[in-house]
Amino acid sequence: MTQEELLERARKQTKLGRHLEELRLKNNLSYRRAEELTDISHSYIRNVENGIDPRTKKAIYPTPDILEKFAIAYNVSLESLLEAANIIEHEPLHDEMDVQVKEERDKLFRIRLTNLIEQSGLSISEITRKTEIPLERINDLENGTFEPKVEEIQIPLRLLNEREL
Repeated sequence: MTQEELLERARKQTKLGRHLEELRLKNNLSYRRAEELTDISHSYIRNVENGIDPRTKKAIYPTPDILEKFAIAYNVSLESLLEAANIIEHEPLHDEMDVQVKEERDKLFRIRLTNLIEQSGLSISEITRKTEIPLERINDLENGTFEPKVEEIQIPLRLLNEREL
């Protein structure tokens, strides 16, 4: 990208777009991997990060439902994304709402993990051997008693998803 293109992009990119891009890059996620985690198309993710729809040249305003998907996938609070999108102004959400979002995120993660394990067609012992994740840790992940960071599970989940085991 030329310097002029970078300046133009920075001018158009929104606070939310910059924040989402930083989170995606911090978690070492490609657009395609972010698509898998959020169930949002990679092109829409790119457009939200850039802050503009390239077809209409108009600003993009993701809905709170879309922001919730980003929050779950990127392991951040929905409140922080709502603030970045100027949907709320630094007013803390109810603790109960934060707990519900976290519980939903954890439930979704456990369902995806279980589905990937089942789809791989491998036994748990084969999975532990090839991913180098101890059996106890896999059980903890499935039961929700261990909360890994995205980078801790990204490679093993990618292996399961691609069936490269």
